[in-house]
Amino acid sequence: MKYHFVYGQQGVGKTTAIGRLYKAILALGGKTLEFRHLFDEDFQAIVSYLDKKIAIYSPGDECQHLQTAIEYAMSNGCEILVAAVRKATHYNTVLDALGISRDDVRWHEFSEADGVPACHRTQNEKIIEIIIEISQ
Repeated sequence: MKYHFVYGQQGVGKTTAIGRLYKAILALGGKTLEFRHLFDEDFQAIVSYLDKKIAIYSPGDECQHLQTAIEYAMSNGCEILVAAVRKATHYNTVLDALGISRDDVRWHEFSEADGVPACHRTQNEKIIEIIIEISQ
């Protein structure tokens, strides 16, 4: 499985970006196989896109969220997982415990500039980057 983690501090737009990524995949012809609203703006979904099964998981504030996201993708037979991860989360512990190679992980960092969350233009660029990578 390939892993794409949207990574950054609280409030930089990780959940918003993952929601926009989900909508972009659907706009490009992807199909929702499963969608579950979790809390606030967070959700989990399985989509089919270019004959690939992709899990999308937006909560990412705690180490447990990362483990839940990976287990969700694995249990649904997904080839790709896109998930949020808050900066300073001890993600290596989870990746090591699940035997995930760092070669299969791609980090997409979101940062804050002068106290302003990542702007839509930056989000769009990163969303396009993720779509290109999952399309290959």
